[in-house]
Amino acid sequence: MAKSINIVLLITFFSVCPGVTSNVWSVQNESRLLVMARQLENADKYEEALALFRQLWDGNRSNMAYYNGVKNNLLRAGRFDEAIDAANIMIQTSSNYSFQADVAEIYFKAADKEKAIAVWNAMLRQHADDRHVYTVVANSMIGSNLIQEAIEVYKKGREKFIDQSYFLMELADLYSIGFDYQEATLTYLDLLERENDKYAYVENRLLRLGQQIEEFNPIINVLNRELSKHKDTIYIHKLLASLYIRSSNYALAFKTYDYIDEFSSKHGEGIDEETRHALLNFAKFALHDEQYDYAIKAYDLYLSKHSQREDKIDVYMGLAESYAMRKEFMKAVEHYSMIVNADADHFMAQTATLNIGNIYLDDLHNYGLAREYFDKIIKRVPRSPLYYKASFHRGECELKENNIEEGRKWFKNIIDSRGSSDELKERSLYQLARISLWMGNFDDAMKTLGTLAEGPTSSRIGDRRGFWVNDALNLLFLIEENRKEEEALHEYAIADLLIYQHQLVQSLGRLTQLAGDYGDTEICDDILVKLGELQYTMSRYDDALRTFRTLLEDIPESRYCDEAQYYIAQIHFPHLNDEESAIKAYEMLLVNHPQSLYVEEARRKIRDIQAHRKD
Repeated sequence: MAKSINIVLLITFFSVCPGVTSNVWSVQNESRLLVMARQLENADKYEEALALFRQLWDGNRSNMAYYNGVKNNLLRAGRFDEAIDAANIMIQTSSNYSFQADVAEIYFKAADKEKAIAVWNAMLRQHADDRHVYTVVANSMIGSNLIQEAIEVYKKGREKFIDQSYFLMELADLYSIGFDYQEATLTYLDLLERENDKYAYVENRLLRLGQQIEEFNPIINVLNRELSKHKDTIYIHKLLASLYIRSSNYALAFKTYDYIDEFSSKHGEGIDEETRHALLNFAKFALHDEQYDYAIKAYDLYLSKHSQREDKIDVYMGLAESYAMRKEFMKAVEHYSMIVNADADHFMAQTATLNIGNIYLDDLHNYGLAREYFDKIIKRVPRSPLYYKASFHRGECELKENNIEEGRKWFKNIIDSRGSSDELKERSLYQLARISLWMGNFDDAMKTLGTLAEGPTSSRIGDRRGFWVNDALNLLFLIEENRKEEEALHEYAIADLLIYQHQLVQSLGRLTQLAGDYGDTEICDDILVKLGELQYTMSRYDDALRTFRTLLEDIPESRYCDEAQYYIAQIHFPHLNDEESAIKAYEMLLVNHPQSLYVEEARRKIRDIQAHRKD
């Protein structure tokens, strides 16, 4: 209330004491008044705001902010005639066409469309040779949501300025706003024909024009019709290829990129670099989009056509990654090896060697061969980032083969070294804590986990290190909650070590026995979730469903319930091909566990399944 009184007093002061205006008026006072005026606007006190803006505008007629304040608050108050008077004052003192457009907009807001159109048309007649006026009028119409009328203005401009590329971009964008796919596409093509450097802009606009896959079909149809008339217009092929990818038609995308590659090879030097590598870029996109079959086809085709190009190693890497993701591990090893054989000194060769080691370690469980590849890195690039990664994996090899103390030494060396990354040091700390757990040294495990879980620092935000902190906290809770059942905790730890060493059958027997022996204790939910995860890994889906349902039914207060619910959904689809049950399971996760870390993933999975059902 006090602030409102002060504002009124200030207005009164300037109104009744004009003689002191020149003395009191200053930039500082203007700034304060402007802040007050905007605060009043935000509080929907338009009359009070108008009074302040009038005072400001009377002192400085050329200030657009003050004028707009007066005009906009008059419009909010429904005082249209006064708003027109304000615009006319600006027209008399300025050559800026926008004030005439303001008059038209005010008439339109006052529900007098006829007068608004008359003002806009008068502007076009008076300044028919001024290209800028067409833009001002069209933008004014767009502000009044008169999209079709704005289109007609730009069309008039196109007729006036013959053989110019004027207004093509604006027209195409307006057709897009109106979802006129055909005219938008044709106009964008007209723009590209005149201005080749606009390709990236046009591609982006066409890709944004459709929101659903089926909405791309009209655009694709237009492009195909134009292609039948202009077969060798390469940018139409490129636009089609991009739209095929966006609409998930990888078969046609692959075919189109093959044509683009053939065209590029025939026309040689006249083709830009991006077009020359279009097939390779498609392969990379398909890999990123998890379309591994098409990625492999594209990489192989590119390699067969361009075996002499310098990007051969890049192709080998893409093929290796695609085969690895498709779980064809020996083919992945074969292609990683091609990189090493092609150029052992290439920077990708060491990454390829590390990746081969990881495949033998994590996927093929051949720890002896994995060790050999990690040792190659350790000898070849000492004290490099890859050296420390290989050292970490060497420690893992030792643990997998039950050489616990040897493994511990590798992790300690990483922690004590100056060159290893903070993330790798934290991963190593986590491994040391797990070793202590496996060996039954629970106090040591808790101490190490406490050091690791002291909390994510600002430097950890947004990077991988936060995951290790989360894992450390979960393991710390596990030990703290179950110290009273030390024997059960020790048995659980042995089963966990067996899983880590990929001795799955032995671990399955231990966990099954534990679930029966300790079904009424606090560690039961830890055992059940570990057992369910193991059964899932071993593709024993019916057993896993029973285990996770037991957890949900018998221990509904468990902190693992959201995880169990998520696994149930995952099992139903894709593994049991029961889409309806999977969606219901995900929906139960969303309803019963809205704070779960799985919520966003569950929403994404529901959308994916629904899209799959439509196909």
